Amino acid sequence: MPVPKLTGVVQVDETFICERQKESRELTSTLDKEIERKPRYARNPSKFGVVNSKFATVVTTIDNHSYRTCKVSNLEKLFPELFFDLFDNYFANISFLCSDTDNIYEDYYQLRNIPTV
Repeated sequence: MPVPKLTGVVQVDETFICERQKESRELTSTLDKEIERKPRYARNPSKFGVVNSKFATVVTTIDNHSYRTCKVSNLEKLFPELFFDLFDNYFANISFLCSDTDNIYEDYYQLRNIPTV
């Protein structure tokens, strides 16, 4: 079944999901399977916050007809070029693109001449 085009008012946001390998005796890196990953402990906070290679970035869009797209874009932080490559084909006749104040979407707004809310 083909994915419908998103039209009208489209909302977009991203979230981060941490990779887990609980109770595994052979930890592997999510970026390179050949690298052995050392265990992390809850008492040691991440020095990178939630934007690092331990987290997958998931981007979700929804329009006013409740059509949705959701993609795991990458490990680490999403960047504007990747957003364009992943989602431009799903947008058609957007009247407004609603998002948070993250600058990821600013280039897309300007490139496609889309009003923002």
